[in-house]
Amino acid sequence: MSSKIKIIILTLLTFTYSSWSSFSEEFSLMSNDGQKGEYFGHAVAISGNHAIVGAYGAFDNTGVRYSGAVYCYYNDNEKWLQLQKIIPNESGYASQYGFSVSIFDKTAVVGSNFDKDKGYYSGAVYIYEFDEEIMKWIFKQKIYANDPSESSRFGSSVSIYGNYLLVGAIYDRENGLYSGSVYLFTKTENGWHELRKLTAYDGKQGDVFGCSVSISNNYALVGAFQSSECSGKESGSIYFFEKFDGSFRFLQKVCSSDAGLGDHFGCSVSLNDDYAVVGANKNNGGAAYIFKNIDNTWSEILKLNATNNNNGNFGCAVSISSSNIIVGDYIYNAELGTALGQTYLYSLFNNNWEYQTTLKPKDSEYGDLFGSSVALSENSIIVGALGKNDSTGKAYIYSDLSSGLKISGYLKNYKNEPIQNAKIESASKHTTTSDESGFFSLTVPFNFCGNISIYMNDYVLPSTIKQYTSVRDNIVDHNFVLEQYSISGSISDIQNNPISGVEILFSNGGGISTTNLYGFFTHEVYKGWAGTIIPSGRGYNFTPSYVSFNNISSNSIDQLFKGSKLSISGFVTDKTGNPVEGVELVLSNNIKNGTVITDQYGFYIHEIDKDWTGYIIPEKDTCTFNPSYTPYTAVTKNFNNQNYNCVCTSPIENTLFPDANNDGIINLKDLIDILKYLTNIHK
Repeated sequence: MSSKIKIIILTLLTFTYSSWSSFSEEFSLMSNDGQKGEYFGHAVAISGNHAIVGAYGAFDNTGVRYSGAVYCYYNDNEKWLQLQKIIPNESGYASQYGFSVSIFDKTAVVGSNFDKDKGYYSGAVYIYEFDEEIMKWIFKQKIYANDPSESSRFGSSVSIYGNYLLVGAIYDRENGLYSGSVYLFTKTENGWHELRKLTAYDGKQGDVFGCSVSISNNYALVGAFQSSECSGKESGSIYFFEKFDGSFRFLQKVCSSDAGLGDHFGCSVSLNDDYAVVGANKNNGGAAYIFKNIDNTWSEILKLNATNNNNGNFGCAVSISSSNIIVGDYIYNAELGTALGQTYLYSLFNNNWEYQTTLKPKDSEYGDLFGSSVALSENSIIVGALGKNDSTGKAYIYSDLSSGLKISGYLKNYKNEPIQNAKIESASKHTTTSDESGFFSLTVPFNFCGNISIYMNDYVLPSTIKQYTSVRDNIVDHNFVLEQYSISGSISDIQNNPISGVEILFSNGGGISTTNLYGFFTHEVYKGWAGTIIPSGRGYNFTPSYVSFNNISSNSIDQLFKGSKLSISGFVTDKTGNPVEGVELVLSNNIKNGTVITDQYGFYIHEIDKDWTGYIIPEKDTCTFNPSYTPYTAVTKNFNNQNYNCVCTSPIENTLFPDANNDGIINLKDLIDILKYLTNIHK
């Protein structure tokens, strides 16, 4: 390989030691209906409180062996309980369901590499989702390769992360017989669909590309342990792919630094963020190589091996999670015929990977093949022993890697007052809350590396973020003193009169302040706070509408706001366009001063509160209006030219003529009186 990074070999001696506080307990998992030859533990996966164990040799309901099954377990109050046994819906033939398994969050995938739906041993993968209400895994979909072929063994390996899934088809013929390929699937609203097919650019017959797969964040890793390109037959190689434009593309092919004939480098792979571990179980008793992503180039930084056992299978299974690595060795002393097996744990400390402890079950016996499969979660290790009890198989869970490790202290402000109900969260997603005295106690995994942050009302305070490296002991009196700064100002109307009772909202958990009788406000926020202050209330529209702050580190004064009311205005005219004076414009919803009257020009203006909803109704005796009213909803701006047309009816138009002067005689004088009346009302 091209990297110039110095390679360090870490060797396990015949003695073991551990600076790690012991595991809380060893849990044994067995099938409740197991039979010889089921190979329970051939594949294992663990995530949070869920664990799945594959038994590809299990019998189906008709008595057919190698139909396969998976067993699902749940961590209930630190006790791992079997929730269900799942067998494929189809039965009657050997499909090797459970040959591979993987979990991410509440989605599980199960490989069935002998499935025959698309041809003899073409293979398939089953997808399940966990239903918390009924506490069961529910079948969602069965997927196949878009180009299925007989004996391709699609489902020999699986790895899921987020909405992406890798499926290995080790005997696919893309580059020759048994050259192998990997299929990339993605999840959409319509289910899982094949995105593309990954192959080795230099693939050859017999490479078994896809024998091991792993995906994490922006990278995918594929092993080809029988590849002969690096250093002779079956020396092995690995291929990195990077996320690009919604899919993955080839990034880099890697050989081990000491590649040798028959090493089987790539027989197992595991990827987590910027670290990867790769097994080579035939490299002088086995080895595991650690790679690091440096500027989008993966470089070997360390080789792990067990030189006390040249006939072992160290590296036959590997897993990496957070800052820990587990390596399986299912024949750790073949010279003595003791195929018991054991696993080795390593942790990242000060940027160096160090051996921590060796795991071996309490009921270890010859032929167990303990370590034939391994998986790590944040707080637990699961190890398969498929040879236990005449290959009935067994699995073991070692829980509570975080047991006994606490970071504790007090949260106080600069006045030495306790801060209550603040959330403290670690990069490992452990959380706690400060009590009434400001005290907190946060559980973290052994060898924790990452940040601890403090949240106020779900907003993280940047100034509180602290970095930890390789926590191996309890940390007490880890106190935080949160500095605070004031933001102050005043609010007045357009005549510079103070406006009291206005609420000022400080976003991102900053709180709320209210102006006093003098329109003044002052409020304290924590150092590093970023957000906006937004005045509201009393029916005013404010300018500016908000003020933004970023990473505050000093007091801020003279934050001035102007408040103004909104208005609705217009004219009332008759049918000839002349102004109509004395029309009342009534506002609904009990607005104070809710009536205004048109002036000699027919003009009116109404001052309203921001967000007012209601009607304006014009009124005058003997008059009708068009429109008869105008509705408004949540007003946030001024409305001008809200005009009305008025039609009035005079009293004389409702009287019977011609005895206008009511003297009982109809004569010329009546007509003169009528003309005078009409002349007066139209002046």
